[in-house]
Amino acid sequence: MSEITIDQKTSWLDRPVAPILKLDAEKTLYVILIVLAIVSRFWLLGERAMSHDESLHTYYSWNLYQGAGFNHTPLMHGPLKFVANAAIYSVFGADDFTSRILTAVFGVALVGLPYVMRRWLGRTGALVTSFMILISPSLWYHARYIRDEALMLVWVFMLAWGFLAYLRERKPGWLMMLIVVLALAFLSMEATFLFVAIFGFFLIAALLVELQDRPGFWRDIVGRFALGVAGAMAIMTAAIFVQALILGAIGLGPGDPSPFPLAPQPLPGQPLEFSAQLQHTLASLLAAGRVGLSMLVPAVLVGAALYFWLKFAWPKVARESAVFDLVIVLGT
Repeated sequence: MSEITIDQKTSWLDRPVAPILKLDAEKTLYVILIVLAIVSRFWLLGERAMSHDESLHTYYSWNLYQGAGFNHTPLMHGPLKFVANAAIYSVFGADDFTSRILTAVFGVALVGLPYVMRRWLGRTGALVTSFMILISPSLWYHARYIRDEALMLVWVFMLAWGFLAYLRERKPGWLMMLIVVLALAFLSMEATFLFVAIFGFFLIAALLVELQDRPGFWRDIVGRFALGVAGAMAIMTAAIFVQALILGAIGLGPGDPSPFPLAPQPLPGQPLEFSAQLQHTLASLLAAGRVGLSMLVPAVLVGAALYFWLKFAWPKVARESAVFDLVIVLGT
């Protein structure tokens, strides 16, 4: 009996380039793109004068590096870049070049990220995407500019990757990754709320399209949604009332002094007595307990409201959907 062989056409991207390094044409092209990204993002990185925004970001990072602390305000966007920049200063020193290392690293990472999206972009499409990111004047500029754009581009790209990967595999690890990336994005810039709204609108629409053909779905979800919202609002109202009572009872109201005692000061030329140190420590622990109590009870009630809403606002068939899992991660 004769054997039948079928020749499968090999893509040019699979052709070996460096067999010793196990590099095919595709991986070789990514290596070239990343090398070009490193050169283009880091070459003469510190030569350009600092702009107004950069001067603010570097100044407050330098203050933190010097031990002067950091007082966050919305004017400065998220605190992540200040903490990261202060850490970079502590390792490499503080100058114009090191001030932009953070965004340059993220700019290089952005060029390589399309590699993980090959399943959805196609292998050739992912390579073209990396190349376009590499040569984009706007993306190139912001990768050499200490602001939040370079960070946010990476976080949003990773969110899209995590969403698509979870919908395909539904492994909990992808949800954990999404939670971490969302946290870092919120630490980076308030624009994360906009991206959450965009992704959330798409996911909710996809969920409704997925479930709309189920018998009685719309009637069920309208009733449950009304019940869930009403129950959650009732619990949240109780949480506000209970917190006000707790704050008044333990002396943490708006007009009350700080619960934490002032540190004891030794007399000139004399060491601080152990009893004074012990008394201050115990008073500080008691104050921390009072503050913790004022936050713990409302947190439990908020958690109960969230559980009530998830339990009753959405039918069981919705909670079994992978898209619903992503909606919950975004919404919480």
